[in-house]
Amino acid sequence: MKLKVSKPILVLGVLIIISLSLAGSGFYLFQKEQMKSSKLQVQLEEVKAKQRIAESKYEQSRKAVDELQAKLDDAGSQVQSLNTQLQEQKSAQEEKINQLTQELEAQKKLRADLEVVLKQGDEELNKTKANLNRIQAEKEALEERMKELGMPFPGVELGRIVVSPESAEVTVEGAPAAAQPAAEVPAGAGKEGKVLVVNRDYNFAVINLGSKDGLNIGDVFSVFHQDNYIGDVKVEKLHDSMAAAGFVSAETKDKVSEGDKVIQKNR
Repeated sequence: MKLKVSKPILVLGVLIIISLSLAGSGFYLFQKEQMKSSKLQVQLEEVKAKQRIAESKYEQSRKAVDELQAKLDDAGSQVQSLNTQLQEQKSAQEEKINQLTQELEAQKKLRADLEVVLKQGDEELNKTKANLNRIQAEKEALEERMKELGMPFPGVELGRIVVSPESAEVTVEGAPAAAQPAAEVPAGAGKEGKVLVVNRDYNFAVINLGSKDGLNIGDVFSVFHQDNYIGDVKVEKLHDSMAAAGFVSAETKDKVSEGDKVIQKNR
């Protein structure tokens, strides 16, 4: 009897011990899991903290990228504006260069024209000098001839004629006091003389009458070639014994010759 009773108790004791062992093991495992869970929780918090830090850095980086993009856009706008200004300045410089080139070409053309005019002036001056020398030679020959015939000859000193190509005027330097007298004309008629020099390029003729003969600027003379009327000339410049008279018409310029007779028209 005693043996039967003690056996269940022994079994119960063993069960209790096993239960306590299991309970202890379970509590140990629970504690271990709890510690593990706590550790994992700490790690999770750390990960979250790191994530928040990473997100903060990402946000800062995104803001920095946005700022850099804005600066890049602003720099692009400035570059575009500078390119536009550079193009405008380039166009203005090209236009200015074109204007300067045109002005330079115009100056070259003007210089060439002036050289042509000066050359023509030199040619006219040489022609005038040649005519003057010829007239001087004719005068000396006539003077010598009159001396041989025993006739008095009034001295005529021909001044130096200078032709200005710019103004087409004739200037007689050193004009003498004595002049070759005009041919006698009937009473009441105007003065009569002759053509000494003809300059068709500058539209004037030099006649052997001047202020000493009572001429005035604006006096008009009829020109006769071999006693045939060919046109009129008008006094434009006066000297003591000579006058420069312009052609009234182009036909007169083409017909007049040195030695033609001129008769003053009534005023």
